[in-house]
Amino acid sequence: MSLLSTPYAVRAGLHAGFTGQGTGAISIGWQAGATGQKTFGVALGPSAGFSNQGTGAVAVGFRAGYTGQGAYSLAVGPYAGSNNLPQNAIALNASQVELNPGFSGLYIYGLNSSTAVNAPLIYDTATSGVMYRSIGSTATRLNVYPMEIATPFMTAQTTAGTGGNYTATASSEFDGNYTAWRAFTNATGPFNEWATLGVLTNYWIQMQMPVARNIAYIAMFGRLNGASNETPSSFYLRVSNDGTNFIDVRPSPSTAYAYTGQFSSNLALPCGFVVPPEFRNYTYYRFQFPTSYGGPNPGLAKLKMFRPSSFSTTSTNAMFGSTINIFRANTMGWGFNFTSRGGYVVVKAHLSYATASDALTKLWMYIDGTRANFTAANEVVNWAITYSTWWQMAPIFYWAGQLAAGDHVITFDGQSNVLYQPVQSGTFEVYEVL
Repeated sequence: MSLLSTPYAVRAGLHAGFTGQGTGAISIGWQAGATGQKTFGVALGPSAGFSNQGTGAVAVGFRAGYTGQGAYSLAVGPYAGSNNLPQNAIALNASQVELNPGFSGLYIYGLNSSTAVNAPLIYDTATSGVMYRSIGSTATRLNVYPMEIATPFMTAQTTAGTGGNYTATASSEFDGNYTAWRAFTNATGPFNEWATLGVLTNYWIQMQMPVARNIAYIAMFGRLNGASNETPSSFYLRVSNDGTNFIDVRPSPSTAYAYTGQFSSNLALPCGFVVPPEFRNYTYYRFQFPTSYGGPNPGLAKLKMFRPSSFSTTSTNAMFGSTINIFRANTMGWGFNFTSRGGYVVVKAHLSYATASDALTKLWMYIDGTRANFTAANEVVNWAITYSTWWQMAPIFYWAGQLAAGDHVITFDGQSNVLYQPVQSGTFEVYEVL
């Protein structure tokens, strides 16, 4: 151990407090507080507080508070707060995977109890404070049901399906290769999208069904083969039983929903929308787009309309597999109904099989089309799948949050060097926590 020229600073270990160590800082362990450790920072353990540890921050454990640890924060355990732990946050980690909170607050992962709680403790935080729930005696596992596509995969403007003919039309079509029905196919690539002919505002696409269908969930994918901005930026749904008198489904009489679809390479992330129960069971579904991100020919790569299946199972048996790439799937995720009073929900997900050739980097989950960040490792897996028993080492991911009463849809998406293969799968459970 040695005292440095910096007043009251202490370091012990190879490259500990190596450069820029602040007044009163303490670095003990290989590369602990190695670079830019601020005043009164404490780093204990190999690579703890390695780079730019904040004023008064404390990091204990291998790579705890590894880079950019915020001022006055506390990181305890391997990989706790390893990447930009926010100021004043507390991260306690015993999971062997990274714990990277996004907000100030208390974060706990990997703890177990042998008494009242029969599964890992779950947490969630927000800027308003800490919300802490567990899977235990007060938790109820919810039933879930698969969401099935309600339209045929179209091969022409009018295509036969359940109950009769389905017809796709639009207010504008670029040409015969970008007609409305192409948004309802199961193909990707050029000439399998719908695009307008230079119309940037107030355009629409419509599906006419032979009978009323219980449409509960919509997934829209902006154009993949056009310019990056040829995507709607807002939408609302219009429903009708005669094709003339429409009812608008929108947040208010004068506003529309924001279109949140995003796209990366060949992996499409949808704009998801749960149809309110009172606007289901119609024959005409028209999607109106007041605005676009740009042009010249905005449109959709795919528009998928889903209905609840009559099949249901306890969520402990629910699996996701090849349909993880929902862009081409004929099913999409799972639905579940929350209690009439609303409250807290915990989702637990685990990959159960993978081929030896893939390199998975992230697992993402969406609830009602909006990404729900897992509390464990911020969805990051960050290692290559090199053998078929990889799943035995895969972390179990958790999400905890508060949902409104009613129907909800949950989907999963893999971010990897290659898209998911059909043999790959996972399981998940949904709990209501009182």
